Amino acid sequence: MNTIQPTNASPVQARARELIAAPPQDADAVSLSSSPSSAAAEPVGAPSAAPPVAPLAGSASPALGATAREAVPAQVGGFQVSGTSGRPAEFQERSHWHDWGTARTALAGQLPTSTLERLDETWDFAMRCHGDQMRPNNEPYAVHLLEVLEILTQGAGVKDCDILQAGLLHDVVEDTGHSLDEIRDRFGPSVTELVDWMTKPEPKEGEDPAVVREGYLQRFAEAPEAAVTVKLADRLSNVQRLYSHPRPAKQRSYYRETVEQVMPQATRQPWFEGQFAAWQRKFSYLAE
Repeated sequence: MNTIQPTNASPVQARARELIAAPPQDADAVSLSSSPSSAAAEPVGAPSAAPPVAPLAGSASPALGATAREAVPAQVGGFQVSGTSGRPAEFQERSHWHDWGTARTALAGQLPTSTLERLDETWDFAMRCHGDQMRPNNEPYAVHLLEVLEILTQGAGVKDCDILQAGLLHDVVEDTGHSLDEIRDRFGPSVTELVDWMTKPEPKEGEDPAVVREGYLQRFAEAPEAAVTVKLADRLSNVQRLYSHPRPAKQRSYYRETVEQVMPQATRQPWFEGQFAAWQRKFSYLAE
């Protein structure tokens, strides 16, 4: 088991460890301020080496779900996301879309035609970039991107096209051979800025990868709300089926990192706060 030993623990870190040991009983119990942590775990969705550009690929994923708490609209950072009625949420896995056609059909009644057409182009480009990449649980990379989009639209209620495009493109620069300049040329500066926020920097010579990763996560405390939204959707996709990761030690370290580093950002957006609180209750066995 990977044991994480924080140094110079702050009161907020101590509170985070309390949450790990005793998961909250309601959504309000996860209120934390941002705190440093020495936890360093590879992403659950860390793919194998990116292949050359490949043709459009489909995906398959089981339809899983549970009852979600009642949602009410809220304005966050200039765009609408779903809030909640304040009742504790039941965790709901969102992995219902098997391919782009299924996703597009579901979105057709929710988004303008112009947004759908931009998402068509974005999806095609993302699949060309990721090609046949697989995730550690042997799922095609497309599954993760569809989950992120489903979480954003069906869970958080996001309709902003730039955010949705960034959700599909968020790993392109980090995990393939494509650059931010290429994203900018194709999709414009707003989408590029969000993808840049999502891109974890490569450690420089002599840098500790764990420290670089920690700094990357901590900077979301200063990120614009749109970037935080994409990050929360990305992480919720990564952890909603954390049991499928083939390495139990990574399940535990990723659980801890999520509680300490990501859940504090979720308090900024009510729907995500409720879902992460419910997720923590469901996966609390990983804190043992």
